[in-house]
Amino acid sequence: MTSKKRFDMLFTDPGTLRSLKKPGDGLDPEIRNFLLNGMFDLANQGRAYNLKQSGIASRPRTDKDIAGIINTLALQKDGLGDYIKPSELWPAFYSGLEAAGLEPEEIPGKLEYAEIHFLDGKMTYQSFSKRINRIRNKTRT
Repeated sequence: MTSKKRFDMLFTDPGTLRSLKKPGDGLDPEIRNFLLNGMFDLANQGRAYNLKQSGIASRPRTDKDIAGIINTLALQKDGLGDYIKPSELWPAFYSGLEAAGLEPEEIPGKLEYAEIHFLDGKMTYQSFSKRINRIRNKTRT
């Protein structure tokens, strides 16, 4: 058996791990343990990589999520038909981030200096307020 075939058998055949656990496979016990540990390490690395990739795959829309939350909030009006003040929308923004699974954490302080940290970024109240006003100005014209 060539070394490539042996490698392929060891690392791609699902039954190989079970067969390595059994004595009598012709392998030296130290080699068997080395292979078993190596396969577990590779399996763990693969699992960690897949989790990391799935996390990455589920998060590329962070900017779109934030833009969507801000757009929705910017266009909200009160009972009289007036736009709701950004200061009143700030808690709703936090709730929207939470609902989107972005794990927000508010940094306490005066409202004009307030910040919300979330996965992959942060938003200050001033930046939030400017974005709200920019969206409203676009919709008026």
